[in-house]
Amino acid sequence: MYSELHERGESETKGIEDVLMYSLEGKQLTREEVRVIVAEAHVWQKRADLRRTDLSKTNLIGADLREADLERANLSGTRLDNAILLHAVLEGANMQNAQL
Repeated sequence: MYSELHERGESETKGIEDVLMYSLEGKQLTREEVRVIVAEAHVWQKRADLRRTDLSKTNLIGADLREADLERANLSGTRLDNAILLHAVLEGANMQNAQL
């Protein structure tokens, strides 16, 4: 999945917000790539760096977010039922209407 998204490159991005890059497993991902990975419940590694990521209204049911850095992430309306948030950093995260 990641390689498919990466091969498409940034030429298909639609706006400046999609070009923002986020670090995950040593690779730089666009916001849309992060959303696709999260939405499709791909394997998460401990300590994922998701600071300031917009994950609003995303389905994270059962996601393994152990030790993830979600500082200032937008989790508004996100479904987090049964998500593993052990030692996750949630400082400043927007959790308005998030379902835990």
